[in-house]
Amino acid sequence: MKVLKQLLWFIVPTVLVWIFVILYLLFCNEFSNSNSPSFSGYANYLRLFLNNSVFPKALLNTLFISFIPAVLVSAITYISKLIFKFSPVFMYVTAFVFSTLVALFSHTIFFGEPININLFSIATAIQIGIICCFICWIINIIKTKAQNRISK
Repeated sequence: MKVLKQLLWFIVPTVLVWIFVILYLLFCNEFSNSNSPSFSGYANYLRLFLNNSVFPKALLNTLFISFIPAVLVSAITYISKLIFKFSPVFMYVTAFVFSTLVALFSHTIFFGEPININLFSIATAIQIGIICCFICWIINIIKTKAQNRISK
């Protein structure tokens, strides 16, 4: 039951971020001439997945430029927790903050591009931070179970 309660700390923010992103994309009408937000439905998703030749490359760039460095930051945070005996809460907060910042500013760090922060990039960076904390949590559970089996 304790593991389920801890898991909710990752599931709830993830679901909230995804709801925000889906609602944003449903009402986003960047491709229309109208300035007022209106419901555009699944047209944005269809256009993104079926008619956009840049999307697969953008997805790979996001993986290699944002997600992998953020995971490395989380790994460094987890290793420093083991070395310096930080509390788990400090480790999760540090992993979340640093991995979110790395995901948000990685294009500027690696390519010198100007910072382009919008709601979608913030939501993506927060999601990457949550995923990195989840990875640290899973590693911590596996390590604890392995230590319990060894001690028995």
